[in-house]
Amino acid sequence: DINTKEVAYKPKTDKYSHINIFADFETTTEGDKHIAYLCNIAGCDKTFFGEDCGRKMLDYLVKKYEESNIRLIFHNAGYDLRFIFKYISQPELIERGKSLLRGYGKFYYGKDKFIRIQIQDSYALITSPLRDFKNMFGLEVKKEILPYSLYTQQTVNEGFIDTNKCIEEVKLQYIKNNIGKEINIDLQKEFVNEYLKNVKNWGCFSEDKKEINILKYSSNYCKMDCEVLQSGYNMFRNSIKEITLKWVYDRVTSPRMRAIDILYTREIQKYKPCYFIKKTKPNFTFDSDCTFIGSTKPTLYGGRY
Repeated sequence: DINTKEVAYKPKTDKYSHINIFADFETTTEGDKHIAYLCNIAGCDKTFFGEDCGRKMLDYLVKKYEESNIRLIFHNAGYDLRFIFKYISQPELIERGKSLLRGYGKFYYGKDKFIRIQIQDSYALITSPLRDFKNMFGLEVKKEILPYSLYTQQTVNEGFIDTNKCIEEVKLQYIKNNIGKEINIDLQKEFVNEYLKNVKNWGCFSEDKKEINILKYSSNYCKMDCEVLQSGYNMFRNSIKEITLKWVYDRVTSPRMRAIDILYTREIQKYKPCYFIKKTKPNFTFDSDCTFIGSTKPTLYGGRY
């Protein structure tokens, strides 16, 4: 006789519960070292300024959520993590090549007092830039305009910068956004006008409009990025729950999160491929290993599970 034992499949679950926080940092990038000068979180009017803005954000979250564990969700977590890494104790990282997929650690806010921190890279789940989220998920919000090269340690310290200088940097940003393409002057003007519209709407002009408060502008831009990330991530999460009837936080990438689920067959003790067809609005597509590709026009789609 052959000794056999029935194997029951048990999906993994998070050992600790966490509160989802969607966050982003803005940095200066001249020289060899990138330095954070502010950060924001979705749903919060407060902006955290300074090189220690990451520490200020963590202290705020401890107080706001009454010492609950936090899941920080960044769209490119490997970059943003570096600005809070020195505040994280006992870090454990899940990486793929040079990319950070998930991180764990503790944030101590007093003697023997800590919360558990989980870092999730949303890009590992939704492999598209934030600027595509508006059309991909049908969002009312959108990724705004920021002339990144305008922000140096000197200009950040000055705060108010000549309007004409800002406009020139915005024109340059348009060119950088369209590398390899023929520059359309009319579209570039629209890009500049959209920036100036934001400056006005966000109250960033000086009284004579000769200068722009670039820190105030960047703060509003960062908040919008957080809102876009939160809206797109939650819509994606809810659509996956509609398909699979669950969402599992232990899956750090789209191939591992059971976007297309697997049925375990006890009788033959192996994974048996089955099929489903689903229609949702908006529709999402996955490649052969279940990696999220993007949204499509309304259609039927399916996969193995």
